Amino acid sequence: MDNKKSIWKYIVLAIYILLVGSFFFFSLRTSEKSVKESTIATDAVEVIGEAVTFKQVEFDYDTLYYLTRKMIGHYGYNALMGLFCFLVIYMFKKRGNFALAISLIIGVVIAIAGELLQFIPEGRVPDSLDAVFNILGEVTGLLFIYIIILLKERKTPKND
Repeated sequence: MDNKKSIWKYIVLAIYILLVGSFFFFSLRTSEKSVKESTIATDAVEVIGEAVTFKQVEFDYDTLYYLTRKMIGHYGYNALMGLFCFLVIYMFKKRGNFALAISLIIGVVIAIAGELLQFIPEGRVPDSLDAVFNILGEVTGLLFIYIIILLKERKTPKND
């Protein structure tokens, strides 16, 4: 059983490294490529929205595009990174408050760094609102998993 836990630690670590690497990769894309990728995501959200509402809702594409970029691209992706960041630290250190503090620091640094990297590619500029969505996503993800683990630990009897 202990060997399985050890393997899972490294799988979670690998996923987190892939998420962070992808985040930085997409931060370094040109504005043209970033817009194209966001348009594809927005089109998918629009198709899903129309299917779910049976075309009863009229979608304003510009608003949908903006919300897709902010809520999925920034907030959602960073929430996933925050969740995995906390899990990695928790799985290796087994101390919830320590993992919470460290993952919060790491998450904020990564969220801001992702925006600052946008000074590099042509046609991109960092956006303070994007940084806020990144940070909020990181905090949401790590708090979500922190609370779940906290509740699970309270229900599990300790073997002293």
